[in-house]
This record gives sequence, structure tokens and C-alpha cells, in this order.
Amino acid sequence: MSSRICFGSLAVVLAFSTMFASGAIAKEAVKEGKKSDKKDENVSTKVAKAVLPSSVIPLPRDKEEDWMPRHDKLVQKAKKSTARLVFFGDSITEGMDTVQLKKIFGPSTENFGIGGDRTQHLLWRFQHGELDFKKDPELMVILMGTNNLRTWPGWPASTIPEIASGVKADIEEAQKQLPNTKFLILGLLPRDQKADGVLRVGAKKTNELLKGLADNKRVFYVDIGDKLLEKDGTIAEKIMPDFLHPTPAGYEIMFTALKPTTDALLKK
Repeated sequence: MSSRICFGSLAVVLAFSTMFASGAIAKEAVKEGKKSDKKDENVSTKVAKAVLPSSVIPLPRDKEEDWMPRHDKLVQKAKKSTARLVFFGDSITEGMDTVQLKKIFGPSTENFGIGGDRTQHLLWRFQHGELDFKKDPELMVILMGTNNLRTWPGWPASTIPEIASGVKADIEEAQKQLPNTKFLILGLLPRDQKADGVLRVGAKKTNELLKGLADNKRVFYVDIGDKLLEKDGTIAEKIMPDFLHPTPAGYEIMFTALKPTTDALLKK
């Protein structure tokens, strides 16, 4: 598939995303998200789900026993946070060791991750308190979308353009709430042991579109995934035992590769 076709597809999906973000459907969908404990969905939310990809519709994972308490904990963490640099994402972000994170990026660093989250879940989190910082961060790193590549019970897989559209919706929501913060999209980390793995290819194609979301003014993009690979393109178990989540050694490589970019953006 050519980049022209990919970006053409993305443009169509992002057009829907823009409509969603600014239109009446979005307002109703947010209202529905706040009333997620109700069994019956209102008509507008049903229309939104019929028209828009699931990746851009903010929804909580409130049917899962431990998800809401984890979210609430992050809301309280944000209210106390004065960190200059914050990381948002899924299990890869949640798995970041605080000591290791602060050792490499400095003491004014925090991570906000919930394992299993997709772009739509992060969007809901953003709209429900996780951006209510005591002091707005200077830079936010977002690593999100890898879980959208696969189907899980209750959550269908998203297409490549839909994942990019979901990340775009996340960024736009964060920009709206944090007008003085810069944003760094971190390309999806490589998956699957071998280079021709389905999820590896999916992550690579997603990154091609995520790169296009950067305006290099407030939104930036970096891909450090190749630093986690062996010379033959495989992933070593000592770096990612399940070929998805880094070990401490994997995080060390990841953080070291990322630091020059975060340092540069924090100085701007």
C-alpha cells in the first residue's frame, strides 16, 4: 500500500474524528460515558457507534473490577503532580519502574498507565480527571494504540487508520485541556519475535500514520523501536520476554534512546 493511499484513508477517518470532536454526537457520547453505569444507551451514542470507529469513542472499562479504582488512583496522582514530564499509555507505561524512570529522565517525571487500555479508554480517562494536574506538565509522552491491533473480549480490533485517528483524538483532547503542554507521540514498540509477524507489521504501518500527526510545533513524533531489535530484526527474550513488554533491560534501552528527544523538547 502506498503512503498516498494510507494517508488518504487516514484523512477520511480523521475527518470523522473532527466531526466527532466538535459536533453534537460527541457531546452526547461524553454524557453517555459519564453515565456508563446505566444499562441503556441513549440514541445519540448508538448513532455515534454506528458512524464512528470505536477507537475515537471515549469509553471506560468499568465492567472490569479493577479498572475504575486504577483510574481513580491516577486522577488523585494527577491532582498532586507538578512533574515537568509525564508518560501516558497502557501496560507498557504502567510497567515503567518509577526509580528507573526518574533516574534517567530526572525526578520531575511521572507515569500514568493502565494495562490493556486502547485509544478510546485513554480518551475517556482524559475526559474524566487524569489531566487535572496541580501544575500542568511541560511535556507529555503518549504511547498508545498497540492494544487496538488485536481483538479482546468485548473490544474489537481497529484498522490502522482507526488507530491513528484514535491517537489523534487523544492528542486533541489533551491539547484542549493543557494549552501550554507539548506532546510527544512515541511510535508503537515492535511486537512479535520476527519482523514478518502480523502484529509487528501492523505496528510498523500504524507508526507510518502516527508520524503524520506531528506538526513539530506542539506535537512531535519519535520512533525508537529499532533500538529494541537484534541485528536480524528479531526481538530477544531478554529484552521482551513476551515480545511486547520490556524487561528492565528493555526499558533501559528504550529510555536511553528517548531521552535526547525529551531533553530537547523540555529546553524549547
